[in-house]
Formats: sequence, structure tokens, C-alpha cells
Amino acid sequence: MKVVYVAGPYSAPNSWEREQHIRKAEQLSLQLIDAGAAPICVHTMARFWFGRVPEEQAIAWGIALLRPSDAVVLVEGWQQSNGTLAEMGEASKHNIPVYDGIEAFHNDLPLGSQGDQLTKRATGTNCSVCGLPQYTTPSGDVCDNGHGGAPPA
Repeated sequence: MKVVYVAGPYSAPNSWEREQHIRKAEQLSLQLIDAGAAPICVHTMARFWFGRVPEEQAIAWGIALLRPSDAVVLVEGWQQSNGTLAEMGEASKHNIPVYDGIEAFHNDLPLGSQGDQLTKRATGTNCSVCGLPQYTTPSGDVCDNGHGGAPPA
């Protein structure tokens, strides 16, 4: 049985929208169960912790749960979520396949397998702050330390 991390937006400007994000993640988790997978859904695990656990700590906790996963499946709307983009970067570092929704998971079509945009692509340049390689991500050019916008070396 595959252990699958569910990644998608959580934060929102109000509790109603945050609950809608949680419900979408919950629905995807149920679809993964129906597909024979064991989902890890931090959205539902942390549903009532908002305001009690700092966002940075919640993201670190989620990434710790992501690392032993066999796959990541994205919830609709993931493109606008900085937390999801960080989780996708972590998955890429550990060679964990990332699927854009349940259909891609069913058809074993991870991001990058069909000519779509990869989560992270090397730019061929190094960060001027720390010297690490830079990558193009959906949120811009960054290194693994999160420095952005460094000019080509």
C-alpha cells in the first residue's frame, strides 16, 4: 500500500475559506483511500490548531511527515500556496513523485512525465548569496536555502 501525502492550500484570509481548503484535502484523501492508498492529510490533522501552532512550525511538521511518503498528490488550487510549493520542493529533493490530482495519480502520471512544467528545474546558475545551484520554480528562481533573484554567475 502506498503512503501518499496530500498537499494543497491551507491558509486563507478567513475561517470559512480555510475550512473549504481542508474539505478539498479531505475529499482527495477519501479518493486516495478508495484507490487503495494510505493518505497523510495534515489539513485534517491540524484543522483545529489554527492560531495555536505557528505557521512555520506547522509547515516543518508537514514536511517531516512528507519525507517517508511514497508519493504526493496535489489538491486543486495548489499553485497559489507557498506551503505546497515548499512541500513540492522537498518531494523533489527526495525523488518523491508529485501528482497533480487524483486522475494523474490513478494514471501514474507525475508532474514532469508528460512534458508539463517540472516543480523545480535547474537554471544553470548559482546563488550569489550562498553559492548553491538555483532552480526555476512556480514561485520564481531560488536556491535550496530560499534565496531568490540572485543574478547569473
